[in-house]
Amino acid sequence: MTTYRLATKDEDFGFPTVMAERNNVLVGYIASSGSYGEYCPSIIDAINVHVLMKMFKLYDKTLESLGQQFYMIHVREDDGEVIGLLNNWEGVVFNKEKDGFLWYIRRLGNEFRTRRRSQRTTETDTS
Repeated sequence: MTTYRLATKDEDFGFPTVMAERNNVLVGYIASSGSYGEYCPSIIDAINVHVLMKMFKLYDKTLESLGQQFYMIHVREDDGEVIGLLNNWEGVVFNKEKDGFLWYIRRLGNEFRTRRRSQRTTETDTS
């Protein structure tokens, strides 16, 4: 069973940071950089695309609850798995390439959702 949650203050890498744990072992995380109000996932790692998507769903819900309409994502240009996901993800648009990083814009909101939003900050699945 994999548990998805926001990091607590003690383990925080920037707000928000989403963590995925399986049997008390970290199997993925999305850590943010930037000042408060400027959210940008900057460290992204997961054991597979399924875990990555689940973490991004929680990240999206968190930012939507704060009234955000979009956020920027930057990834190393050699991170093929994450780039493949971003290039095929509805609501994500390539923005620019700069200094070895690719920048994307993730749009949030009901028009980019096919499922109902949840107010929970923790989800559990059996992957």
